[in-house]
Amino acid sequence: GISEVRFSPPQDITCTSPSSTSILVSWAPPPLEFQNGVITGYSIQYSTMEGNKTSKRVDGIPPGSSPYLLENLEKWTEYGLTVRALTEAGEGPESLQLLVRTEEDGMFLK
Repeated sequence: GISEVRFSPPQDITCTSPSSTSILVSWAPPPLEFQNGVITGYSIQYSTMEGNKTSKRVDGIPPGSSPYLLENLEKWTEYGLTVRALTEAGEGPESLQLLVRTEEDGMFLK
């Protein structure tokens, strides 16, 4: 029969909001035995969890790009993010969704 290809989502995903309009996403690659070939890149999908629930996707993130900065976001807004790995064989599964809220303006100004 056809051998089952095991492909895991990226691991250890963390998100922080360094400013009111950006989120810093970091992740580790899937374990080697669950990569389904050589990883060619990553994509991050993010959507606002409130209001009109806009969803955007960043494709073509090269391997080794973690941490990756998402910019031009809405301030003081909760976002849901998922990360997936891509290989020449196709896309891997999405990670579990992480929730992160962007900061308010001027929070760090003394």
